[in-house]
Amino acid sequence: MRKKIRQQLPLVEPSIDHHHAYELHVINTLLAAAPEITDLVYADLVRDLDDPKAGREGMLTADQAFKALNVKQMNSFSYVDLAFHLEDSTTYRTFCGFGIADTLPSANTLQRDIKKIRPETLEAINRILLKIAVDKGIEKGRKVRVDCTVVESSIHHPTDSTLLEDCVRVLARLTRRAKAFCEADFGFVDHSRRARKRALEILNAKREKQRKKPYKDLLKVTRMSAVYAKEAVQALRSLAIVSLIPCVQEMADKAAEELGN
Repeated sequence: MRKKIRQQLPLVEPSIDHHHAYELHVINTLLAAAPEITDLVYADLVRDLDDPKAGREGMLTADQAFKALNVKQMNSFSYVDLAFHLEDSTTYRTFCGFGIADTLPSANTLQRDIKKIRPETLEAINRILLKIAVDKGIEKGRKVRVDCTVVESSIHHPTDSTLLEDCVRVLARLTRRAKAFCEADFGFVDHSRRARKRALEILNAKREKQRKKPYKDLLKVTRMSAVYAKEAVQALRSLAIVSLIPCVQEMADKAAEELGN
């Protein structure tokens, strides 16, 4: 049986004196003051059910599913981590409406129910929250704030050889598109594979002396790719001037600008 919210919670432990627990308490108060949010989530959870009132007891309520989603997104948890922290943390259990004797949902159950909340529903919820913020004078809703927090990512160290190989690869891709677009007869050879091989040779070289020859060749193909790119830019500029079709002129100018940059 799917419910929107538990009318009376089972015995739960009091929240701890911590700023994160207070933050969750404020979110809980806000959601209680906007029951239409729970209605939207409930509509998604029962969307594929023939009879929402039928079925076993103990299914996640709409309120629990949405609050579990909040905990997951706030902490960047995986579903496995989310299930663990719901089991381990009395604060998260209290926030999500689980009692001491309740059986906590598994990672698969959490994923199944949270995935049912559609992007359109989250957008509608965001609009409700934005309206509340505007009404309370917290936010005007005229600007979008982007999270620019630096996070660790698995990218390779930017060595000279890998940067040169990237330049050759990108220039070759753009020059190939330019040649096909303007059908110009200018010289072009795709050296991306050659650059990739030289970059790997430099990376795997055990001695400094073994890096000099492939590095010189990598510099050579980079210069050649830059020359091809300049010829492609000239061809695109000429096409933009002589073409009588406005859309072709605009596309040629845009392609030349992209390749020139």
